[in-house]
Amino acid sequence: MEYAIIGILILWVVYLYSKLNELKAELKQKPYTEPAQNQTDYKEFERKRLKEQQEYEIEKTLNPPSKKNSGNPNYDITQEELLQHMGNKIPPQFLRPKKDVEENDSIFYRKKVCITGSFSEFPVRAELAEYLWNLGADVDTQVGPTLDYLICGDGAGPSKCSKAEDQGVEVIEEDELIELLPNFKSKYL
Repeated sequence: MEYAIIGILILWVVYLYSKLNELKAELKQKPYTEPAQNQTDYKEFERKRLKEQQEYEIEKTLNPPSKKNSGNPNYDITQEELLQHMGNKIPPQFLRPKKDVEENDSIFYRKKVCITGSFSEFPVRAELAEYLWNLGADVDTQVGPTLDYLICGDGAGPSKCSKAEDQGVEVIEEDELIELLPNFKSKYL
């Protein structure tokens, strides 16, 4: 009786093994095209997720939860003080070239730009950096040999300006920038 059960189990294992081999052979013969569609869907999902994350981080930076009268002087700041402090910082996500930007006729497309100083028409430097980034610019914080444009505002760092002039980098002042970006309107004005 025990030998009969063992024999049946062996036959069952052999049967399952043969079915497994049939399925493997069948899978090798069929072209499998689904990952390409999934990959496209994933890229679109990832692109949308990154954009939402960037918008959230900028909004969180510029409009933090109100903590006035908290008793902690580190939190008791006004919106204007926060803009003055954070307006000069460019979020790290804009310091890498955007990969999926469509080709356009902007002079900033595929050009490396550095933003320095403060601007009356562009009070938040992160907003200007995002706009240039969406045009296809590679935004940077330092002047280097690969830089194409230095965008200078009031109180621009003298070392950046002199270094840019020494390296032959084209310097764009705020009034020229306004002419180059006629469609840009800051939401903080």
